[in-house]
Amino acid sequence: MKAHNRPICFSRVKSIFSPRFPILLGIGAAILLNGCEKPKAPPMAGSVQAPGVEVTEVKIQTTEIPATEAAQLVEHLQKAYAREYGASVKYEKWGEKAEKEGWKRAAALFRAISHSEKVHADNHAAALKVLGAAPIANIAVPEAGTLEEMFQNALENERETVENFYPELITGLKKLKNHETLLKNFESAKINDEQHAKLYESAVKDPKKWNDEGGDFTVCLICGEIMEGTPPVNCPKCGSAKEKFKTFSGK
Repeated sequence: MKAHNRPICFSRVKSIFSPRFPILLGIGAAILLNGCEKPKAPPMAGSVQAPGVEVTEVKIQTTEIPATEAAQLVEHLQKAYAREYGASVKYEKWGEKAEKEGWKRAAALFRAISHSEKVHADNHAAALKVLGAAPIANIAVPEAGTLEEMFQNALENERETVENFYPELITGLKKLKNHETLLKNFESAKINDEQHAKLYESAVKDPKKWNDEGGDFTVCLICGEIMEGTPPVNCPKCGSAKEKFKTFSGK
């Protein structure tokens, strides 16, 4: 694709759910896409939309964004999507296993974290689609063993994601131009994975308490935050109202 010179100008961007959580994936992806393709008409106003974000009167004018940079961004997004989606599928399967075995609190934890991972997978997928790339994930779900083995495997996965996977992606992303909006999404996903690791650490230390019934886990479907017990009126991370929460009961 041929690069073009295109300065960027946005007249108004409004979050549907929270002014405190501006993950503008659709915008960032649209900027890159328009920077890589030859325009068919003079600069014009338009709009793009990703889950949880409303964009109005987005005016794209000239700036220089090399085609190679767009390809690198797609590569970063594909890795992040595959990681988050794979974790979501694995924890959902393990939640089913825990439910069958009667480990109700463990089942609620696995399913809550699965949905948290899916929030970020969906965000990465939305950006890929706007860029014209299909989200791809080759998933191999480890066979579910004992409850202790599942907790240990999940903990190791979350630690690797927090300590190595996202830091490496974020470092690479910062080397590219126009990376700010997607950087916020990667950092948000990393924050949630840190939360997941802490929950799994607690489970590994005392797996017996997860064999029986227990409290609920609530997930914010906008940012992926997990809340234990009775959920607050608004998400403590992004401020979304409780109508945007999904609760998984351990009872």
